[in-house]
Amino acid sequence: MQSEEFQVKALGYIMENPLLQLGEWPTPSHFENPIASKLCEIIRSAAKKIGHPITYEILKDRICSYQRKDQVLARKMAKAWKQMQRPVSQIEKKYLEKEIAEACRRMAVQEALLCSVDLWREERIDEINDVMQKALLVGSSSQGLGTFFFSQAANILSQEEAIFKPIRTLISPLDANLPHSGVCAKDLAVVLAMPGHGKTMFLLHIAKAALIQKKKVAYISLEMSEADLAERLIASFSGIPTDQIFEEKQKAEHRIKSAGRMLGDSLLIKQFPSQTASIHTIGAHLKLVYAQTGFKPALVIVDYAGEMAGVKKSTRQGSSERYYELGGVFSDLVSYAQEEDISLWTGAQATRAKGRELITIEDIAESFKGIFVASTVLSLNQNLQEYQNQQMRLFIAKNRKGISREIINICTNFSKGSFYRVMPIEEDCT
Repeated sequence: MQSEEFQVKALGYIMENPLLQLGEWPTPSHFENPIASKLCEIIRSAAKKIGHPITYEILKDRICSYQRKDQVLARKMAKAWKQMQRPVSQIEKKYLEKEIAEACRRMAVQEALLCSVDLWREERIDEINDVMQKALLVGSSSQGLGTFFFSQAANILSQEEAIFKPIRTLISPLDANLPHSGVCAKDLAVVLAMPGHGKTMFLLHIAKAALIQKKKVAYISLEMSEADLAERLIASFSGIPTDQIFEEKQKAEHRIKSAGRMLGDSLLIKQFPSQTASIHTIGAHLKLVYAQTGFKPALVIVDYAGEMAGVKKSTRQGSSERYYELGGVFSDLVSYAQEEDISLWTGAQATRAKGRELITIEDIAESFKGIFVASTVLSLNQNLQEYQNQQMRLFIAKNRKGISREIINICTNFSKGSFYRVMPIEEDCT
């Protein structure tokens, strides 16, 4: 772990958390300081022996009894015992919780790597994956005891924004159908469309909507370049068509600077080459960004899931049609959203069955594996006439916490980077 002082505070946090005293981690080996390591050993062995979390008085008795073995070490542990009981703020507790989990995971992975070398030498190759997977799970288990319903229900109702942290799409008829009027923290939302039917435009709209709500956004592209995405956003924020941006460069620059002054530098766009980045790669990059700049997004957009590392492109039996086997990609995205307490949007290509007007739940089930772990699944639908009239139908294929199978008619203007625009009642999209 970190400094000796941090390790002592971590022990104090363990004493206050029964799940940590009786759980599988942290173990003595996760503490580099010998005094902290020994105290962790005493805490865990005592708690395991009696089957219950121990108190500071029990720990004091154990330290006193250790004097017969090593008086010097016992005195140092007694000094640490006093330091462990110093009060810490709620903010520091949150910090300790996160740092303990990450430190334990790092140590567990280090031990697993060393163990893997021995397994490799012994030609027990199949066991290496199990050892590494077990190490990666360290620190990921829930630290909470759960929700005591009747005592906490009123707090949940009165602090909806703080607890669920919804980010609205600013497509008003869509938000009206979503729980808490948006996509909440820890949730994954997926937008599906046929190739070239507006997935990226939709996800850029979601990014812009979040920025307007003063949320920080990380837009991860696995297909389009950062410059191309920026060009579309310039059109969206300036209202200047994409084919006229460079002709009206000064006007566009003035409007973007004005928007930047209001919103701050709250959008990060990062491109990874197709099929090279997993959610672990993306997560590691965002941690690096945070370490160097302090930028921590409330919303992460991955454009799009079908281009992430590990996705297989297969051919249906008896058909030349290509489709995606996303496997555990969606599950990984959900896990990341939950671990980081963020909202996460992604897109994926879909096909529509012949004779159908919409990409429906049946098409989704046929095309993808694992997509139903998402809380919300939308499809974008547009025929030739709708394309010419700048119209589109959104279909809510899945909505875990609200109404599903709803069709929402919207107007668009892609040339100005506008996925959704509100028209006066007396007008239509044309």
